[in-house]
Amino acid sequence: MSSIDLTISTCHHTFSLMPRKKAVTVKSTSKQNPSPSVSVKFSKAVRDFWENLAWSDIVDSFGTKTTQRGRDYANSGHVQNLWATEDGMNLLGIVYGTEEYQTLVMLEKGRRKDQFLLSSSCSCPVGCDCKHGVAVIGKFLDKFAKNEPIPPCAELEDDVWETTSVTGKKTTLKIAFENDFDDDDDDFWDDDDDWFDDDDEEDEGDTPRKRIKKTTKNKTAKKGFKPETLRKTLQNMSQEELIKLILQLANDYSTVQEYFEQELFAATVSKSGKVDQIVAKAIEMIDKGIDYGDYGYYGNPSVDLRSVAEFVKQFQKFDDPLPGLDKVARHLVKKGKRYLEESGDEDDFDFRIVFEAIADVLLKSKSEPSKIITWSFEMSDLDEYDLLGEMPATISNHKWPMKVWSVVADELLAALKKKPLTNHDHWRLHKIVTTLDKVKRTNEATDFLRKEAPKIDEHETLVKRLIEVNCLEEAVTIATSQLQKCATSSQNRHADWVWMRQLKIIAEKRKDKATLASIQAAEFLHQPNWETIQSLLKSAKTLKVEPVIRKEMETFLQTGEMPEAVNAGLTKKEPTSAAKKNWPIPVFFFQPKPDQTGSQFDVLCKWAIREKRPHDVIRWYDELKSRQSLKRSVNPLDVAEAVLTTHPDRAFQFYRQAAEEEMNTTSTSHYPTAVSHLRRAKQALANAKRSGEWPKVLGEIRTKHGRKSSLMKQIDELEAGSIVKQRQSQTKSR
Repeated sequence: MSSIDLTISTCHHTFSLMPRKKAVTVKSTSKQNPSPSVSVKFSKAVRDFWENLAWSDIVDSFGTKTTQRGRDYANSGHVQNLWATEDGMNLLGIVYGTEEYQTLVMLEKGRRKDQFLLSSSCSCPVGCDCKHGVAVIGKFLDKFAKNEPIPPCAELEDDVWETTSVTGKKTTLKIAFENDFDDDDDDFWDDDDDWFDDDDEEDEGDTPRKRIKKTTKNKTAKKGFKPETLRKTLQNMSQEELIKLILQLANDYSTVQEYFEQELFAATVSKSGKVDQIVAKAIEMIDKGIDYGDYGYYGNPSVDLRSVAEFVKQFQKFDDPLPGLDKVARHLVKKGKRYLEESGDEDDFDFRIVFEAIADVLLKSKSEPSKIITWSFEMSDLDEYDLLGEMPATISNHKWPMKVWSVVADELLAALKKKPLTNHDHWRLHKIVTTLDKVKRTNEATDFLRKEAPKIDEHETLVKRLIEVNCLEEAVTIATSQLQKCATSSQNRHADWVWMRQLKIIAEKRKDKATLASIQAAEFLHQPNWETIQSLLKSAKTLKVEPVIRKEMETFLQTGEMPEAVNAGLTKKEPTSAAKKNWPIPVFFFQPKPDQTGSQFDVLCKWAIREKRPHDVIRWYDELKSRQSLKRSVNPLDVAEAVLTTHPDRAFQFYRQAAEEEMNTTSTSHYPTAVSHLRRAKQALANAKRSGEWPKVLGEIRTKHGRKSSLMKQIDELEAGSIVKQRQSQTKSR
């Protein structure tokens, strides 16, 4: 397909979608005022992706039913506008469904050089990977195959795009991807069938089952309701008519009745000026909304916490609402805590909206700012179930003057004299430190930690602070002491990692390469994985001992035996010169017990996959499989991908077996994955120069699974191949 040319016309240029190596200037095919052209910079990989994309690939990303609906949309002209970025990594389209939707199709690079991840975002209710995205792809590939002009687009900022028409007119397009959920939107239900049906079992030979028709939920407001129309109607009514209407609504709807009862109560209390009456009413409403019956908690449908949140606004009438709101908040926390412990259901009541209302009242009040902040800290300490939501953050993030925070810091420190820290007061320690830091009293915060942190076992917080202020010797002493305690204690087997991590940070800050390498070696021997392998090899390379360390690492993974120098160091014996030569890294004083013992061929195999050493991948995988007693494994598909070029015969076996496992299920949701494996199996046969065997493979599959109509249809799509080539073939046949 080297001759394909995709022109993108503007008033100054006609862009040609050609690979960079074949950047050719192409004249516009329009007879009216042809413009000069400039090549669009499609990379070869991107161009190959679009040229070879098959419908089965799209099914992998979007699902079977969504893909079919998207194809129907593309074929029936629903895509009215289409643009592409110059690198071909994004497509932007306007698709007409129930409404006009803006759809963005995106390519992201995968792990392989030739692999791209295909997805879409849309302003429709589904939001992503919907039929509108498939429609945009279908329309783009149709134009791609026919050499039709595609105007360019470019992203100016998040969700804001500049589009250019074929005449060169530029337009800014704001994409609203976050639509409200709408039960009545046909596009939502039409595009969402995969959510309900993809896991349906496909019984071989059975006729397709009738699909249950989905019904939408009743809505409180009629679709298309216009408040302005109602406003005009009400304005034309007399006072007597309005009173009669409101009385009728109050009689018919309890929520209207309760609203006016609350307003009447608030007006009465406002005149009396008694805050206790409002507190009592709020608590009464909370108790009524979260009642406790013979069978546990239940919600009163006539009163919910939104009514409480609305009622809390009555506290705005008082100069200092904090004392009253404190009583309401504590009662709600107590009630909410008991409710959650009894029911375990966090969805029945939205406690957070009440606390949001409380925060709003406090921030607008004349209550003493420092008291508001310290009160929010105290409430956070009581909140075990995140009932407060964003209230503490809302209060803390308010633009308080620095002098307010300084007062808060002093109050928190003064409170320590009355109530010293206990093992449950970690939050108080962190709040004090955070507040002191906020007002630039860093030295005071550090001294406070030195004194108080050890009392409640907050050594890690202290060490982090000492590292931060560059008191490294002191930090090393504490971290080393804590790590030595780990050697004699089995209470917290993960604590050793905490202290080794801190000592690593100190070594990095000091640029102590030898100590850093010794800690990383201990981590590798304890828990060999790609992360610890990489870190140790990097340090070994810095110390110019990578080859010998690599060899010892591989020996350890093969045999499970510690390097001789490490064993000698643990027993405090002097290692032999040969042992030092084989392990030229200092032995860290603490060596945690390995997570696993014995040979670890799975780690060797994964290591080889990461470093793209296909021969070693096969070697270690076969070694692992021969040791049936080892309860470890490597994903065969990872092995297949690693050896697809060098050992295609083995790769074919892996992909074929994986595909068979997926096809043996009766759930249709597994079929796209099966087809994806078959596609790679076909590629493996081609790499092995055994393409002639593919028809036989397909024949065996059709014989065994031929009654699975959904699977057969997807295999047909796989065989149909490239969408672009199909379209070109259809054009030629005409």
